[in-house]
Amino acid sequence: MKRGISVVLSSGLLFFAFACTWSCCCVRTGSEGDEGAELNRSQVVQTAEKALKTLAEELSLDIANYSPWYDYGNEVWNTYYADRHPDIKDRDYQAVRFASKKMRQGPGPVWVCIDRRTGEVVQCDIGM
Repeated sequence: MKRGISVVLSSGLLFFAFACTWSCCCVRTGSEGDEGAELNRSQVVQTAEKALKTLAEELSLDIANYSPWYDYGNEVWNTYYADRHPDIKDRDYQAVRFASKKMRQGPGPVWVCIDRRTGEVVQCDIGM
């Protein structure tokens, strides 16, 4: 019984943190008239790092040893995780994975998906 409750609470906390992250970490590039500009790799990673920090603060996660990995073409994300999130399949986003440099430290890897044009956080996953 306790296990079921903790899963529900964890899901609720994750949703809350995701909602906070979504609203706090939007970044636009270019000028006001430059709606078609895409974020470059550095901007995507920086935006994902901000989202991760916000998420870590909300959930009290220890991410001190986490480092980003830019998933070129979302290859790993699409192979293993995209089917769990059909609501974002039509979005133009880039996945960034954060994992601890030390094995088995922290909550597990964290995936942050960033909209390539707006910088909006479209998805966060913890421990996948």
